[in-house]
Amino acid sequence: MIAEYKGKTYECGLYKGKIILYTKSQREGFEQFLNKFRKIVERKDCDRVYRQEPRFLYNGGAFRYKEELDGKILLVNNSKNGGFELRLDYDEYGKWVNVSDGKKIMWTEEY
Repeated sequence: MIAEYKGKTYECGLYKGKIILYTKSQREGFEQFLNKFRKIVERKDCDRVYRQEPRFLYNGGAFRYKEELDGKILLVNNSKNGGFELRLDYDEYGKWVNVSDGKKIMWTEEY
């Protein structure tokens, strides 16, 4: 996840309704935590908190994808519905489709 806090962008996590900001270098108000520094802030103190990941728009859905090969892309879903028959993991199914049948996007979820 990503947080924008006081004009800077940080990697972050959620914990009990609060935002934990992470940085690799010491900054004012941050404490050392393992091999990083962290600061716990209220959500309201952040300008924006969000998550982004690449997705592929296909047949009205926005799917995660694993790889692209020879003009095809491997879409990932947690259900067999819609032709996702290729078992990738315990609860993951895949389907190869033509790259030309959809569009890559950067999916954003706000928190």
